Amino acid sequence: SHATLTIVPVDDLIDVPRQIRVENLTPGQSVEISTRTVRDSVVWTSHAQFRADDKGTVDLTRDAPGSGSYDEVSPMGLIWSQVPESESRNLFNSPVTEPLVTQVSVRGADVSLDGELVQRLAAEGVTRREVREDGLVGVLYLPPGPGPHPAVMILNGSGGGFNEPRAALYASRGYAALSLA
Repeated sequence: SHATLTIVPVDDLIDVPRQIRVENLTPGQSVEISTRTVRDSVVWTSHAQFRADDKGTVDLTRDAPGSGSYDEVSPMGLIWSQVPESESRNLFNSPVTEPLVTQVSVRGADVSLDGELVQRLAAEGVTRREVREDGLVGVLYLPPGPGPHPAVMILNGSGGGFNEPRAALYASRGYAALSLA
C-alpha cells in the first residue's frame, strides 16, 4: 500500500501540539521530512531525517530524528527549529490574525508526500481594537460572544512594543487581553 502523511489536528490554535505521522513505509526506510512557513513575507524552513520502525511508521511524538534541524523527540520540533532564509525576527504574520500555514513534505525512495498545518493566534470571532485614550496606548483583543470575560494585561519586556500574538491567543482562550506598549 502507499505511504501516507497524517497531521492531526490540521488547523488549530498555535498552542495545540500536532501529531505528524508517516505510515505504510518499508520497515527501516529512511525519509526526510521538511517544513516551509512564510512568516511576515520571510520563508522559514527546517528538515530532519527519520527511519521507519518495524511497522513502517515514523511518528514525531515518539521518534527522534537521526539528523537535521533538531535532535530530540519533539512533536513540534520541525516548527520550533525553523530558521529564516533571510534576516527576520518576525515569528508571526502582520496582522497576527493571519494564520501561519506550514507546508510539510516527506521525501524518500519512492515516497513523495505533501501536507500542511495551520496555526492560528486568533480563534474565529476574536476582535482587535487599538486603544489610544488619556495617555494609554495599547491593543485590546476580545473573545467572541458577550462578556463579561476575565481580563489579562500583557506587557512586553525591555524591547518595548506590543505583544499582540500573546494577546490574540489569550482572547482565543476566553480572556479580554490588553497589550500595552
